[in-house]
Amino acid sequence: VYLALDTVINPGYIFVTRSPSYIVVVTSAVKVGCHVVTTPTDSECLIPDYVENTIIKAEKEFGKKVKILYVVEDSDNPKGTTLPVKRREQLFNIAEEHDVIIISDSAYKEMQF
Repeated sequence: VYLALDTVINPGYIFVTRSPSYIVVVTSAVKVGCHVVTTPTDSECLIPDYVENTIIKAEKEFGKKVKILYVVEDSDNPKGTTLPVKRREQLFNIAEEHDVIIISDSAYKEMQF
């Protein structure tokens, strides 16, 4: 993740991720100069409506466009939730509408219990 962030991020970019989020991802985003903003989750991971509201609020707060949405679709860490296909599609549409890059991390896909 750090390499991806270091490649596509400029200091000051807004990085949206879920809450709770894996501390290494948050630390990596901060290290490359991002403003990290979290969005609530439920038993199916990210909630598309909340993600869109978070994007809108973060853009107003920081006066900049959100650049990155970080998603762990399968067995996210630390909650272990998996994002349903319908929500993945909704998040894609939200990202497309707001011109946000999705960084999808599948580090735990093969470790589902």
